[in-house]
Amino acid sequence: MKPQILEALKKMEKFGYHTHVFPTAVEMRDFVMSSIPETASVGFGGSMTVTGDIRLYDLMKERGNTCFYHGRVEPEEAAATRKKAMLADYYLTSSNAVTYDGKLLNIDGVGNRVGALCCGPDIVYILVGVNKFAPDDEAAMKRCKEVACVKNGVRLDTGTPCAVTGKCADCNSPNRMCRAVLWLERVPREREFHICVADEALGY
Repeated sequence: MKPQILEALKKMEKFGYHTHVFPTAVEMRDFVMSSIPETASVGFGGSMTVTGDIRLYDLMKERGNTCFYHGRVEPEEAAATRKKAMLADYYLTSSNAVTYDGKLLNIDGVGNRVGALCCGPDIVYILVGVNKFAPDDEAAMKRCKEVACVKNGVRLDTGTPCAVTGKCADCNSPNRMCRAVLWLERVPREREFHICVADEALGY
């Protein structure tokens, strides 16, 4: 793992985050599974890392946790499920980018994920691979616009210019994903945040 990432995590500890480093995504997944009781309710933000690569939604649901994830319900149930996720005991998501000075950047189309991070469940786990780290604010935003949003646009078939051309056009499309932007510089007061990093490339 790059020394810049390890230094970033040291800074984040000073900012109030609990940081955890793992050689593999499987070890990171097992840590999260063991840290959350089977009796707890768990909300999920849209994240290919959490629900795709390491399948935490499937595994927690299988073992009996009450899980809320809008990506696994009928379209008419999605809005209500997003709100339930924001009231769960725990919240699991990733981050679009993490800077070397310890800031988290997330961009949403609906706002459920940034809302949950601002003022949602008391305990939050943010799971990232080393590919999510960026040297500074500009590089982090560029990563969001040119990597995460493009790939999500293709995956979700949004029809937005970025999904078609692979480049951000700062569009005004009805399906625009870049609507709510959140920079977290410190842990929000009265909350517990865990930053889990696997020494692998995960998600977008």
